[in-house]
Amino acid sequence: MAEPPESDIPNLDSLCVTAAVKGFKKNFYSNSKVHLQPQCSQMIFNGIHTPHLPTAPEIVSQIKKKLTNVKSVVLGRNNFNESHCQMVYSQDALVKLALLDFRPEEKFWLERPGVVDPRKGRKLIDIISFLKECVCPNSRQTLKELRIQGYVDFPEGWITELHQSFPAIKVLETTNCGFTNGDFVDVCELYPALIELCISGTSVNNINGIEKLTELRTLAVGNLEINHGAFFFPLNALQSLEFLDVSCFRSKKNLRMLYGWFRPPINLKILDVSGNHLKGLYGMHFMANCHDLRPQLEIIAIDTVFFKPVDDRFADVPCFYFESNNFYELVHFEKCISLLVLFKKNGKRCYWVLLHLLHNIETEVRRPGNIRTFVNCLIDILKNPWQNFKSQLMAIRCLWSFESEDWQLFSRGEKVDILKTLCVAAKKAVWKQKTDFGYKVFRSAFYFIDQRGWEWELDKVEVMWDLLLHALPDDFFSFEVRKFCLFLNSYKKPIDLKNYLKSSEIIKYKQNIMGILRSVNRDMHWKNFNAMINFFSMLLKSSDLESENAVQNLKFAENLFLHMHHRRFDEVIVENLFECLVILYPRIPNYWSRRELIRTNLDIFEYIFLHEERRLKVAAATFCMQGFKLEINLLYYPQEPFVPYTEEQLAEMHDDFLRLICRHREYNVAAMLGKLMNAWFDWIGSEEYDWIHEQIYREF
Repeated sequence: MAEPPESDIPNLDSLCVTAAVKGFKKNFYSNSKVHLQPQCSQMIFNGIHTPHLPTAPEIVSQIKKKLTNVKSVVLGRNNFNESHCQMVYSQDALVKLALLDFRPEEKFWLERPGVVDPRKGRKLIDIISFLKECVCPNSRQTLKELRIQGYVDFPEGWITELHQSFPAIKVLETTNCGFTNGDFVDVCELYPALIELCISGTSVNNINGIEKLTELRTLAVGNLEINHGAFFFPLNALQSLEFLDVSCFRSKKNLRMLYGWFRPPINLKILDVSGNHLKGLYGMHFMANCHDLRPQLEIIAIDTVFFKPVDDRFADVPCFYFESNNFYELVHFEKCISLLVLFKKNGKRCYWVLLHLLHNIETEVRRPGNIRTFVNCLIDILKNPWQNFKSQLMAIRCLWSFESEDWQLFSRGEKVDILKTLCVAAKKAVWKQKTDFGYKVFRSAFYFIDQRGWEWELDKVEVMWDLLLHALPDDFFSFEVRKFCLFLNSYKKPIDLKNYLKSSEIIKYKQNIMGILRSVNRDMHWKNFNAMINFFSMLLKSSDLESENAVQNLKFAENLFLHMHHRRFDEVIVENLFECLVILYPRIPNYWSRRELIRTNLDIFEYIFLHEERRLKVAAATFCMQGFKLEINLLYYPQEPFVPYTEEQLAEMHDDFLRLICRHREYNVAAMLGKLMNAWFDWIGSEEYDWIHEQIYREF
């Protein structure tokens, strides 16, 4: 595929290893050769994301060799071994590092005093040693965002050592980790320029000294066990704080302190109290007081027990309420957009807001100003590497719901940017291929692209094919193959698979498709079956003749005739099967095999010529013409490895098909086969010629 202009090169935020590696196996530790191959050779990868499934060391090694200048790395569960550390260490200018469900190797475990078996309970981790082994010296000076999530503890004084090695951190998250009051004091002293601090689920119960974080804009202190309502007092000193998370205060004592002592900071814009029990008089007064003190404040209460009373005092409180994931009330379109921008890292909450907007696009959203704002917000959601696939799928469906006239508000360049963003979203969905959900994301993305009818600067078909091809697993599960073939079947533009597949891969895909069709032939829906036959035809047309296997081609042809017996009542499938047979027949070099193939399946031809509609007769006659044209050419111009029929053998086959010509009443098809007979008259003789004409004349 030709290299596009530099301005058309998509910018990929997060590369998932299963999407970037060709030959990725379900058996992660197989001995097969693995090499890194970006999905489009011109793609630029700014980040690496390894899912929670373990990734083979060979794959990680290849990534380390090929990609050395990424800015963001996300390591999931089971991917904290030495090979992954070396992969991260090879990056020279790392900016973001996320360790999700953090549990490193045993060499980083520390012994706890009085603990007999360190393998039981929460692990004490030498986090500084791990980070030094994982991040090179250059990246230690450039790392600005460090996120650690997991039920592990860290040694005392680790923040001081962290500052010595990583002085430029602006975002720090230690959700559910062993982060103590002493660690919090050290953070306030050593990192006064923090803009985001997430310490939810830790053991902190005192935030005195937080006023030193003068640039802090986001603070998450949810799910903490606090001892006194004075816990909230220092928050009032934070002049730049815009988002505060005090969610999941499960105990009644903490909730009473929240209701009675909390006062929102002066510039706070968003307050998240999700997961708290706001039912009752205390909850009502808490919501009303927050609104009275900060009229501009937006309160988020998702997955929360709350019933809004019918009272003038509470009528204008701009809140968003959910109960047990069921939507109750969501108002103010502008506030919904603010929530979507805020929830770039919270997929569950973003999903419910998008779900409501999807149901209300016909009324509130479909105004020119709102459409542009909403679309820009959806693109931000798709671009964000932290967003989950469920929310991305909902964002794509929201984009899908707009009509063609709505897209006239956007320029050509903006539409191209939407295309690139959808390509990135589809790539991220690849690693979810064990379930049907990842497929839904990239299917929705490309259906959206295919139906918009825009004049793209990128070649839409080639981009879509390239992405979808790499979404298929190497062992080719039948469920995903059927859906892939269905999608591919919707293309109007022919695709040359030689540009994307090697000869060995084409052969493997042909074998897999034939195996699937053979195992689930009668149970498969006709649309799925027909789509797979079309894909098989594309593979045949792109096959390298030098690498063809004669025995395999014969089996393919026999299977196609067998499917024709079972599906003979479906005109579209039979027609496509004949199209495949026209390609396969000349690739069977043994003339006995070719002869038996035809004579064994004469009943199919007779059934078609006597009963079926004209286009099937034309398809069958085309196959006959192509097949016998080959035999005649081989008779006069023998080729290796083909062994041609003798005149006697060809005459026998001629008699078989002559009977078919004389039996059916479709003159156009008879004439079509009659033209085939004319090619034989040179060696059959004039007497035979006269007899054929007499026989056909009597029939018609």
